[in-house]
Amino acid sequence: MSTASTFEQEMLALINDERTSRGLNPLQLETRLNDSAEDHSTWMLNADIFSHTGSGGSSATERMQDAGFDFSGSWRSGENIAWQSERGTEGISDDVEQLHQSLMNSPGHRANILNPDYEYIGIGIEEGDYNGWDAVMVTQNFATTDAEVVLDNGAAPTPPTDEVAEPEDPVTEDPDTDVTETEDPVEETPGTDVTETEEPVDETPDTDVTETEEPDDETTDTDTVAGDCFNVEEFLAAIEDFVNDLLALVDDFRMNDNLVTDADNTAEDDFMLTLDMCDDTPSASEDSPVMEADAPDDFFVLMPVDNGCMMDFV
Repeated sequence: MSTASTFEQEMLALINDERTSRGLNPLQLETRLNDSAEDHSTWMLNADIFSHTGSGGSSATERMQDAGFDFSGSWRSGENIAWQSERGTEGISDDVEQLHQSLMNSPGHRANILNPDYEYIGIGIEEGDYNGWDAVMVTQNFATTDAEVVLDNGAAPTPPTDEVAEPEDPVTEDPDTDVTETEDPVEETPGTDVTETEEPVDETPDTDVTETEEPDDETTDTDTVAGDCFNVEEFLAAIEDFVNDLLALVDDFRMNDNLVTDADNTAEDDFMLTLDMCDDTPSASEDSPVMEADAPDDFFVLMPVDNGCMMDFV
């Protein structure tokens, strides 16, 4: 179980500055994660391979487990890797800062660094030849677990081994051309042995849902035509004219054929006209009374019908 070097602690400080400035908890160094990160950086330099798939085809999570880190309960793991050609001033502090900035500029790597679910980290920074370059190789292993951990409290930090740069071949490309390369980050969530639970998400069913609306009270489209009832005043005036004409005819009838009595009897010719509105007056029949001259109690029934309106005069 290794403790972090000075440069690895510098990178941890850069990472935690990013997290705490955003209200996130700082990550804690874990010794076995340090081992897995350092071993993978060393392997990539030796194999001239830059990949999350490591020795023997191992994944990041498998390498952490092989180093003794226990994933149990609710757990999560992730990995960032990056490298660049050594540059700038003596030492690699400036390279560490540049590599950190390159990782923060990459959305996927940035997401691992700022993931609020991670609690522990192991950092492996190694120097060496990578495909002819004096390279600085970085591996960051992130993890969360419910199992016990062994924290790196900074005791007896291991300083990096300074390597003597080999002279470059004269035909080698100008060393001013800096190389920085990052690999897509790896985040691995547990498979079949997951105990972490999430709140279920209420989803809208795929079937079409038809919304119902409160029905509107609608009137029928059919047109309502009011009955064209006649004008009562005009009708009464016409009846009055008719009665006056009728009385004149009766007077003429009495005067003819010596049926006329004394003029004083004309008062008997008067009769009353009464108007009564009704809803259902029976139709006239053959038994309906008719007007007869000199008949006692002369009775007149006038039944004009128009569009269902009916008047009864007595």
